[in-house]
Amino acid sequence: MKERRMTLEDDFKLESIGHLRMAFKKAFFNPLINYFTHPRIIRFTLKYCGSPIIKASLRDPGGWKSMIAAYARRKPGGPVDYLVQKLASLPMGLRNRKRMAVRCLSHLLNNSKGPVNLVSVGAGPGINELEAMARSTNQSVHCYFLDLASEAFEYGRLVARGLGLLDRVSFIQGNVVQIRDLIGIRPDIVTTIGILEYLTDEQISDILEAMYEIMPEGGCVLSSSITPRHGTDRFLRKILKLRLNYRNTESVMHLLGCVGYNHFEVEYEPLGIYSIVTGHKHSG
Repeated sequence: MKERRMTLEDDFKLESIGHLRMAFKKAFFNPLINYFTHPRIIRFTLKYCGSPIIKASLRDPGGWKSMIAAYARRKPGGPVDYLVQKLASLPMGLRNRKRMAVRCLSHLLNNSKGPVNLVSVGAGPGINELEAMARSTNQSVHCYFLDLASEAFEYGRLVARGLGLLDRVSFIQGNVVQIRDLIGIRPDIVTTIGILEYLTDEQISDILEAMYEIMPEGGCVLSSSITPRHGTDRFLRKILKLRLNYRNTESVMHLLGCVGYNHFEVEYEPLGIYSIVTGHKHSG
């Protein structure tokens, strides 16, 4: 059998849900998940459903392990896992967000002249940044992964080693607001993908201001918006105890603009859940 070579276009193809599946999802799947799912049923599902996404999400709602499970490409592990992969918009949206973030970031890295200091805020294992670096033709990129917790760093280093990037990354535990004390560099590109939904406006502004103050002219920040269009917010709050702070694209641009970022670029994913917002530091 002839081996099929995966192309970048295949890798970056965004997922969507057809009209019939979307109608079924809204009429039956979402109400079932939101209103007719008892916690005992979920515990039973955790034990027997064979869905890595459900298992990881129940153990670590919104954590890096659940993100890794959502990103994985694999065959369904049973009927429940099949429904999760085909009808659960949030995991599909997460994969779309990852593809858009990697594509945008690798493009920025390729178009950067000279060495690039990349900073990932609330990085976890830094999958998006590592993949973007691996795809980029710019070999003068060093990424600083900053997070309050260091649990995911070991996994991140393992991925970096496998991609041949271990000597170009630094995993640092600490509060990014104190970036001057944590790392002695000026960030050319900052990523905040996937953390804004867990922070207040004040916390976000503190982070953005800390980065803006030391970022050179021409630098940029990548952020992401999130809306409740996945249709299962009640399930997230009731079963997973996960309360997300929803902000649409305009809200994210407003937060960035208040700090001083401008010349925004936006990319939307087909499900309408996420967008990638890039703000630049330019005077005038």
